[in-house]
Amino acid sequence: MSQDEVLQKVLNSEDLPTLPIVASKLITLTSREETTLSDIADLVSKDMSLSAKILKVSNSAFYSFPQQISSINQAVAILGTNAVRSLVLSFSFLNMEGKGGATDFDFKAFWERSLAGAVAARLIMEQIPGADSEDIFISGLLQNIGQLIFASTMPKEYNRVLARLDEEDASDVDLETELIGAPHTLVGYEVARHWGFPEGLLLPIRFHHEPEQCNGHDRQTSMAIQTIHLSDLLVRILYSDTPEKYHKLFRKQARDLLGLKVLAINRILKDVH
Repeated sequence: MSQDEVLQKVLNSEDLPTLPIVASKLITLTSREETTLSDIADLVSKDMSLSAKILKVSNSAFYSFPQQISSINQAVAILGTNAVRSLVLSFSFLNMEGKGGATDFDFKAFWERSLAGAVAARLIMEQIPGADSEDIFISGLLQNIGQLIFASTMPKEYNRVLARLDEEDASDVDLETELIGAPHTLVGYEVARHWGFPEGLLLPIRFHHEPEQCNGHDRQTSMAIQTIHLSDLLVRILYSDTPEKYHKLFRKQARDLLGLKVLAINRILKDVH
């Protein structure tokens, strides 16, 4: 199939995962300049389960606030728009289940690695003064969403990709293009755009395996793409059978792409473990 045919099949599939209503509305709300913190709090408060999860995380050691946060209004005011959006989208995607026929895809392992990628991206971005570590968390979480989309909408075809990945040391992007007709990066980008995600979150999904292919964008966007690329290397250090290979590659590319110093690179590698 051509890339266009693959995209049409995916986007028209009855098995395409749907974005939860609260998450979809939140994306729209946070893209408007006139949106207030109260608007966001009102939306999130309508989902009791989601509200409880956000309050639990807000009061966890992850944020370490000195006072107890007891309401969504308080959480939004203290955490800020971007942090709340990150939490809402994170919980939404973690609850998203694959559909479709029988698949060899491990959804639990996928989400574990996705969370690891999101945390890794934030750790990298925290070493860059003035960078937005909240938006990068979402991009890190979603960087390989195209794999879940393939497993849901084209399970038989994607099983062939998974089988080849088990048998040989090949790039998943190359095998997807060879066996299906399009890589998960393109499919993830198009589905996230279909869901209404802003361009700043979409481009890291599209180009994180080939940051050199994304030209003509502002420094912030380029930095986000490079950060997601590096976060993928960190995840491979954690989950690969050859961590030393990716360890060396991360050190070199963190220096070459983002200009990180040895101290910052060492701090990232220490924190990610």
